[in-house]
Amino acid sequence: MEEYRVGRRIGEGAFGEVVEAVHVATGREVAIKQLFVRAASSRERVPDVAREVAVTRALAHNHIVATQCVLERGRTVWIVMERAATDLASLLGALRQPLPEGCQRALFVQLVSALAYMHDVAGVMHRDVKPGNVMLTHDACVKLGDFGLARPLLSPVASCGSGGGDSSDVAPATAAAPGAYSNQVGSRWYRAPELLYGADVYGPPVDMWAAGCILAELAELSPLFPGRTDIDQIRVLHQVLGSPSTATWPVRN
Repeated sequence: MEEYRVGRRIGEGAFGEVVEAVHVATGREVAIKQLFVRAASSRERVPDVAREVAVTRALAHNHIVATQCVLERGRTVWIVMERAATDLASLLGALRQPLPEGCQRALFVQLVSALAYMHDVAGVMHRDVKPGNVMLTHDACVKLGDFGLARPLLSPVASCGSGGGDSSDVAPATAAAPGAYSNQVGSRWYRAPELLYGADVYGPPVDMWAAGCILAELAELSPLFPGRTDIDQIRVLHQVLGSPSTATWPVRN
């Protein structure tokens, strides 16, 4: 990594940390995510790292953090990315009053544009949409990042919520159902109800739920569903939205 001058840590992802850096030859500021290929206590990092690298290399969109190169150094993989000025979580924490509605709308449209590309073009679910993963440039351009929990949609069935992903992401209790996804993904306040209820079959709507939670947070400057535990998260959902019924949440046979 002698071609980069590494600075302070600026974030953490699902399977690594992010540091600021400068490309020595050009002076260009970048962010580098260090993914640890294998930890002594875990043998599952290799497929996780491989999936994240594959996803980041495949995505190319104006509102997705651009990957410049991927380097391997021993047991560490370095993903060199464009550097953003801040993230939406930091912005929300600094605001004393909501942004003008036009600004809220512009940020949300950019986020949804990135998700539409991921779902409809790249065939990928993000599965960890939250303010901390929504990067912002100096000119308020949204850049969705951190694809450590992203998974491909391997069939049309998966994209409409009734199919699955890859068997390496199967939770132990559902290992008999090939292709099922894990429901232990995403940050609690932005986790869709089906995940909280233990669904192992779901699709892009889990990302859109999280995006909707972010829109509400932009408007109110506080999380819409601030549960303290997974069970409390369900309570908060019911308190705000009412209890689910067959009319609002149809039962699939």
